[in-house]
Amino acid sequence: MNRRAFTLIELLVVIAIIAILAAILFPVFAQARTKARQASDMSNLKQIGLALLMYSQDYDEVLLGLGHYQTDPACNGQWVYWPTLIYPYVKNIGLFYSPQHVFNMGIAPWHCSRNINQNNATGEFLVSYGLNGAHWWEVTAWKDSSSIEERRSRHMGMGDTWLRKSLADLEVPSNTVYVLNGKCPDLWSDRHLDYPLKLGLNNWTCTGTSSWDSRDPDVQGFFNRRQDIVWTDGHVSSREWGSLFPHEYTVQDDEAADPIKNP
Repeated sequence: MNRRAFTLIELLVVIAIIAILAAILFPVFAQARTKARQASDMSNLKQIGLALLMYSQDYDEVLLGLGHYQTDPACNGQWVYWPTLIYPYVKNIGLFYSPQHVFNMGIAPWHCSRNINQNNATGEFLVSYGLNGAHWWEVTAWKDSSSIEERRSRHMGMGDTWLRKSLADLEVPSNTVYVLNGKCPDLWSDRHLDYPLKLGLNNWTCTGTSSWDSRDPDVQGFFNRRQDIVWTDGHVSSREWGSLFPHEYTVQDDEAADPIKNP
């Protein structure tokens, strides 16, 4: 009894078809998985934004800055970052870790050992989000100012312990960055931000994935070229990495003086 089997050519054709389908579908599956993680990431930022607003309401409507010093000698390093300060409002440390990317800053002597996102067993500090405290404009040549000190006084962002702003100072809350994806918790200089690196004004960034110096949104973007942002009015959105403008990091309505938006 004769049995007909597949020929070698037929098997190669089937294998080729399967390989083509896999090449088409695998990137689609990867993008779908990234979109699912992005939804979770945006949920994290929404909760973080609400916690920041609740903190401000409890402290005379003063915006929370990058953190503060802890004088307790048992704290070892004295600096306490903003996630620790809003933790009582969320009671969930998982909100501070993105499902897409967690960056290990390693060990630094200034970190207080009581920071909730510090791995106390090893002393390493884990970061997924950075807070906008930009007040030192080293590479942004604002159109209405010249010296660094003048730019600092006129265009400071959320500020740190010494440069607090209030909710009343927010001139465009829906267009002022508060927290976004990053690998440094304290974004106090414009050198930490995305647009200087993208435009070649700087050679590194804190608002990106594990690469410090890549100008490629495919590398720096957390979610299919994009980064998630919670704005100071509490809403969350995503933007392509490198597309933010300087005036979106300031509490003032500085769009007219923005040298990138209005060259």
